[in-house]
Amino acid sequence: YIGAAVPILLTLALQGLTAAVILLIWTLIYQQLENYFLSPKISAKTMEINGGVAFGSALAGGAIGGPMLAFMSLPIAALVTSFVKNFSRRYPLAYFSPYDGDYTEEDEDAAVEANPHVMRDAESEAR
Repeated sequence: YIGAAVPILLTLALQGLTAAVILLIWTLIYQQLENYFLSPKISAKTMEINGGVAFGSALAGGAIGGPMLAFMSLPIAALVTSFVKNFSRRYPLAYFSPYDGDYTEEDEDAAVEANPHVMRDAESEAR
């Protein structure tokens, strides 16, 4: 907003009040469009976050804290995304189909034993 002050003051001095008000309105519209649409796309590519996450975080930041938080929401979103990617647990999925040619019950039992989150019933414990 400060960067537009000098051109607006010069326009006020040289062109008059009407031209200065038109320039002020155009500057505000341009800055809002840049902050909400252009900046998230560029920052998303730079910070390697999803464009939807960048756009949503900019909108949420702008709604919560105005232009300053909208500007800061992209680094915050990148930090949260990085934290979730690096510190969330990942569990490999093992899928064995009886229709596969190499399927055996030993394969299924080994996969179940390797995964501590599988609930076992009495029938599978008896095997």
